[in-house]
Amino acid sequence: MIDKNSNLAAEDIADDLLYRTGLALVNGQFTGSEDCFVLPQMIETTEGARVLREPGDVVQLFQRVRDFLEKSAVKDVVRTIGDAEYIAEDAIESVHVARLVQADGQHLRAPYPVYSLLKRCADRTWRIAHTSYGIIDSRAHNEALLTWRSTQRD
Repeated sequence: MIDKNSNLAAEDIADDLLYRTGLALVNGQFTGSEDCFVLPQMIETTEGARVLREPGDVVQLFQRVRDFLEKSAVKDVVRTIGDAEYIAEDAIESVHVARLVQADGQHLRAPYPVYSLLKRCADRTWRIAHTSYGIIDSRAHNEALLTWRSTQRD
């Protein structure tokens, strides 16, 4: 985990958040990954958008994506930072490429880009504030990202 008082390179901060959220996806250990996100937060794909409002929404989102990965026989999600830059003292724009790898080492499909806005919060921790997924070849993956029942009561 990144030292909240450090002034690390933007890429190191983005990579740390990818590592922590990636462990939750691959291992199913969602508890604790909620602190990687600013809430409320918009999640966008090429097919729509949803807002995460509560920590329980994050857990449900991770479970739906994990279910999609298991049904697709994906054993690893390899995410590589393409670029990460400070756009303000407490904000970073980051782009990474994600590859879904099956047990035999083959990719499930073409890699897809992901844009994230990272913000340093009042407690000085870095969190993901917004994410846009460029998934153009998988309706099921987009549905996993966009469909869940909010834990917030209206």
